[in-house]
Amino acid sequence: GRLEKRLAASERECGEQRLTMDALEKKLLAVMRKSELTDQKLLQAERDRDETRAIENAFKSKMKGLYDKRVKELETVQKEYEQQMAKQQRDTDARDTARSAMNHAMPSPGARPMTVGGGARRR
Repeated sequence: GRLEKRLAASERECGEQRLTMDALEKKLLAVMRKSELTDQKLLQAERDRDETRAIENAFKSKMKGLYDKRVKELETVQKEYEQQMAKQQRDTDARDTARSAMNHAMPSPGARPMTVGGGARRR
């Protein structure tokens, strides 16, 4: 009888341990599922972050390209303006030189010819 009691007690204990093991196994599976979901969310967040970074980089590259293009346009306009101003200055200088040469070559109308002695007539 004692042996049977011990055997029955041992079987009960074994059954309780099996129930405890089953409960722990269920908890472990739940934790593992939760962990897997967390990993998936983390991976999705990393993919989203990478996508956002790629979009930001593309935007920055496009804006830099537009900026560089605008700078080149402004430099071209500046060069054209400087060339135009230099041409106008050369034209003005050439006109002034031509006028100056004409004024020295021909007396202005109504000017009296200069004579020796400061223009006083000799008798």
